[in-house]
Amino acid sequence: MGNLAETNCLQLAVNIDGTYRQSRRGVPHVTKKIGDITYSTCFFIRGNFWRVFYPYGQFEEQTKITMKSANEVIDFMKEKENES
Repeated sequence: MGNLAETNCLQLAVNIDGTYRQSRRGVPHVTKKIGDITYSTCFFIRGNFWRVFYPYGQFEEQTKITMKSANEVIDFMKEKENES
């Protein structure tokens, strides 16, 4: 298996029923579409934190939310699913 970011993203993809992918620059991340919004989540090794970006893949300003753990990301995604 790859580095810690890849491992963490693969596990998160399973936990939130998201899609694991790598960006053109090789950055591992997880995407998940909820309603009309696609969320992208990355794990940053150096800072040991997660960041959720949305709306992903659209040419507009993105919201960026930093979270300390995968559990926070999971809870965030569940909350967004409940809102939609």
